[in-house]
Amino acid sequence: MSPAPAPPRVVRPYLEELVRRTRAVCGPRLVGVLAVGSLALGDYRHGRSDVDVTVVVDRRLPGRTLSDLAGALAHPACPAPRPGWNWSCTRPTSPSGRPGRRDT
Repeated sequence: MSPAPAPPRVVRPYLEELVRRTRAVCGPRLVGVLAVGSLALGDYRHGRSDVDVTVVVDRRLPGRTLSDLAGALAHPACPAPRPGWNWSCTRPTSPSGRPGRRDT
C-alpha cells in the first residue's frame, strides 16, 4: 500500500487549524485526525470536493467534550475551504463492543 498523498496546499491551513482546535479541546484524549474521502485518495478538486475528516478520540472522553469540539469546529468558528465539509468523531470500540460516534 502506498502512503497517502500530501494534502493540497489550499486546504493545509484549514487542516492545521482543525488539528490545533481538536488538540486544544480533546487534549491527551485525542488519538488521531484522519483525512478521508477524496482528500485521502488524492482526488481532491478545489472548489468541487468537500473536505472529509475523521477525529478519533479515547473512549473515555466525556460526552460534553464532544459538544465543545463540535462548537470549536463549527463554521464560522473554523471556516472550511468551502461549504459542504464533513467531520465525524469516533471513539475506538468499547469493551462492550459498541463504538461511540458523533457525526456532523
